[in-house]
Amino acid sequence: MGTPNIQILKDDGQSTVVKVTGATSDSGTIVTPSALKYANSSQTCLVSISSVSFSTDSLVTLTWAGGTPAVIYNFGYGQAGVMDAYVVNNATSPTGAITISTTAGSGSGAYSLILKLNKEQGYANAYTRYNAGG
Repeated sequence: MGTPNIQILKDDGQSTVVKVTGATSDSGTIVTPSALKYANSSQTCLVSISSVSFSTDSLVTLTWAGGTPAVIYNFGYGQAGVMDAYVVNNATSPTGAITISTTAGSGSGAYSLILKLNKEQGYANAYTRYNAGG
């Protein structure tokens, strides 16, 4: 099993942009919200996804980690595009983390993702709709 390459392109008080690249048989955690800037270590830090740009030559599955994980997206072989959709963490007992798993296709197996994340819970400057009195 391989490990995805992860690059934080932007990380401020309200949002984070993450680039993830790799190849066949990658798996692991690609976003650990408690490790992002302004995280409050005494809370479960949660993010939402506002957009994903993707190019895949393998089957790629993104999942919210938790007691019962929840699939976020499944990307197929030879797909490319942008998904602008607000997706919240719906895992049971969420940890906040986003994980990835890939399966090879007939091509190179390479993939590239750019995730735009909103900081929702557990951050000093999270969106006010999730912070009472904020």
